[in-house]
Amino acid sequence: METLDIVILMDIVIGVYFLYAGITGKGNLYINNRHPKEIREDAKKLLRVITLILGIIFFVSGIFEAFRLFSQGILMLVFIIACVVVLVIYFIIFRIKFGEYMR
Repeated sequence: METLDIVILMDIVIGVYFLYAGITGKGNLYINNRHPKEIREDAKKLLRVITLILGIIFFVSGIFEAFRLFSQGILMLVFIIACVVVLVIYFIIFRIKFGEYMR
């Protein structure tokens, strides 16, 4: 198995895990005792949305790479940028919504 095949497989597996975690709200992603009790449920809801979005991005990325539907270099760059944008948006929303609790 080539190294690239392992990366593609990992993209698909991570995407499936993120989708599962986003849909069910269960998993190691949600174990966080650092947040104050007042915001834990709202923070979990926000994290569920983000994990669903990231799950879709990783899963679609893996499928597109596995079937070589587009140029791999461009495809990888687009999906990395998409993940970074989603994470930056999550960070900004989290800081705006829960900033006063995190000081």
